[in-house]
Amino acid sequence: MNLTFLGTSHGVPQADRYCTSYLLEVEDNLYIIDTGAPVADLLIRKGKDLNNVKAIFNTHFHHDHAAGALHFIDLCSWYFKDTAFTYFTPEEGAINALRGVIEASTTKLDDERIKMTAYSAGVIYDDGIIRVEAIPTKHTSYNPIISSYAFYIEAEDKKLLFTGDLSMRLEGDDFPAVAFDRHMDVIVTECAHFEPAALEAYMPRLDTDILAVCHINDIERKIPELERLNGKYDFELLIAEDDDEIEF
Repeated sequence: MNLTFLGTSHGVPQADRYCTSYLLEVEDNLYIIDTGAPVADLLIRKGKDLNNVKAIFNTHFHHDHAAGALHFIDLCSWYFKDTAFTYFTPEEGAINALRGVIEASTTKLDDERIKMTAYSAGVIYDDGIIRVEAIPTKHTSYNPIISSYAFYIEAEDKKLLFTGDLSMRLEGDDFPAVAFDRHMDVIVTECAHFEPAALEAYMPRLDTDILAVCHINDIERKIPELERLNGKYDFELLIAEDDDEIEF
């Protein structure tokens, strides 16, 4: 099993960082978590077979986490016609919008091959290879009509947590409680909407082998602050960059 960081920037791409996206490979099966980066381009450049993509999971429908989905779904609609997968987003309106744009420019979507599903809290996917549970977060609490989630993923006896974007200043004890309740092999989190000190307040309670931090703004200031925390706790602290990989 392998985790690749396709995009590690915050809401705006940087010279050497795309917006948020991760690729999880389990044997030959590909799963994408967030699509802020141009995922179709990156997978092709990396020599990945798009026919092996089984599912795409978006934590929320802000475009720095979701914009690449439109291009990917569109390409698979009219060109990569053997690719079959399910796209998960918390917003039914997002599905309608994607369908409208794609069908306006190409052809009617094949709903048997490309499934788009609006999800809510709980187990949203289990194909016998990976199991994905959606956990609500407070990132979008300022807007009652949209939702945001973390993903807790189990695969090959490994446990991963992708927190997605969290609340401003990490208010309301927003870090997903599952990170404290059981051992994780990897936790992937952000540091754009709060200071490193706010994230550090949660670190003593984490039970993980690796804490990967990306989606960081003000990197010239925040990254050195985060790097000073490495070795302070009982896990590896990874300040993730594009193309970094974690092999299990």
